[in-house]
Amino acid sequence: MSLESSGILQAGVFVSTKGVDTGAQLVAGLTSTLDPDEALRIRRKIDGHVMPLMCAWVQFMDKTTLGSAAILGIQEATHLTTNELGTAFYLSYLIFEYPQNLTLQRFPVGKWMSINVFVWAAALACHAACKNFAGLLVVRLLLGVCEGSITAGFLIVSSMSYTRTEHTLRVSYWCKFPYTHDCQAN
Repeated sequence: MSLESSGILQAGVFVSTKGVDTGAQLVAGLTSTLDPDEALRIRRKIDGHVMPLMCAWVQFMDKTTLGSAAILGIQEATHLTTNELGTAFYLSYLIFEYPQNLTLQRFPVGKWMSINVFVWAAALACHAACKNFAGLLVVRLLLGVCEGSITAGFLIVSSMSYTRTEHTLRVSYWCKFPYTHDCQAN
């Protein structure tokens, strides 16, 4: 079948692909090669919508929260050091990375990543309400739990969206960006 056909019969149900974009036609099961111009358009759309989220916000925001809070006086208010909370984050990240990766294999990646990003964002916002070590510890532990799915999930999303040669370059973008941004800020 070609991309120009009007539909496909799937499980006894006719699914119309007329008037939908190329991505929906490919998901519907039509097998055909993409026009190079169409592939470039799709790649640019993914680069413009998905890559900024993977690069800047998700990979960078939680790493700066504790530093910003330290500047604003959280250490004096809670009588603790930044190392204590950093250790809590990385310990929960290490413990929950394996179960998170198993879950990514068993459930739809998009839904599981969405749940993790939502809980991660809520935990990140809860930093403002914390008044003592116990509250901050819980919030940092939740951040670590959710962050355990980010690297593997981003790898899966990148591999679904790009060809093998494009995948390597895109992963280097979202993996390296937070660290180069930190270096440029100093």
